[in-house]
Amino acid sequence: MKKDSAIIVIDLLDDAKAKKAAAFIDGNISGEGDKDVEILDTLPVLFLSDGKVSPELAQYANEDLTFGKASAALDAVNEAGQSIGEVLELLDIRSVYVLSAGPDNCEKALCDSLRKAGFEAICE
Repeated sequence: MKKDSAIIVIDLLDDAKAKKAAAFIDGNISGEGDKDVEILDTLPVLFLSDGKVSPELAQYANEDLTFGKASAALDAVNEAGQSIGEVLELLDIRSVYVLSAGPDNCEKALCDSLRKAGFEAICE
């Protein structure tokens, strides 16, 4: 993945799919150097959920990068009141890979919103 990339995880609570997502994340942050480096320093992983994070993915969760659901996906906010769109811009992110349980309206809406806002959205 490019340096200006991030991953957004949407409601991955299924163990098998969460394990696949964890493997994908691990594969994209491995080889980044020091093992003690925070994930935020290598590849931001944002969570869009109703507050639940799979145990398989909990090690990547950070309250600053965990967002509740909203009617417009980019308007979802974290505990500090920042929207996903604001945080992506603050982190200088241009390319976003979206991981979800499967194609659904939430994933489609997020991918469409990301593209309209000028981000490259890679959605399955």
